[in-house]
Amino acid sequence: MRIGVLHGDGVGPEVVAEATKVLEATGVPLELVTLPWGSAYWHEHGRMMPVDGIEVARGFDAILLGAVGDPSVPDHVSLWGLLFALRQELDLWANVRPVKLLPGVPCPLAGRGPEDVDMLFVRENTEGEYSGVGGRVHDEVERVSAHLRALGRGRRGGRGGVSGCGDRARARRRLGRADGSQS
Repeated sequence: MRIGVLHGDGVGPEVVAEATKVLEATGVPLELVTLPWGSAYWHEHGRMMPVDGIEVARGFDAILLGAVGDPSVPDHVSLWGLLFALRQELDLWANVRPVKLLPGVPCPLAGRGPEDVDMLFVRENTEGEYSGVGGRVHDEVERVSAHLRALGRGRRGGRGGVSGCGDRARARRRLGRADGSQS
């Protein structure tokens, strides 16, 4: 699996470095390719990613994206020049964030252990601030209609959107949360 790694700015590189260690510990054969885009790239080149950045990103199976944004770069530059561009052009519709406490790791929640902290957050990624208020998410009515249908029944031939969230919840329940409890 080829993964494009955008270390990002601020705390991004620190978080991505730890996430990379986790990926490497899985034993799954990976090719991690650093994409040096972000605020430092903007200071050097006057843009957040190269002109062909979207095509470069399409060449990966996945993108590991660290936090992006730096006080030295105006918010609209980092948003429109990198984050919105990737999310809209690649139709990245969801931000999936699993949270699981591992055995032996201290937890700031009193009296809680690994059996209590096991959550999956799925955030729709093309609405709210990510839609570009005052503009359009998609240029064509057909694409918007397809997007809405996909949210209801699944994405690109698979299951996604609302149904995909339910599928993930059921799968997680089968993998150890059989009591259906929620943390």
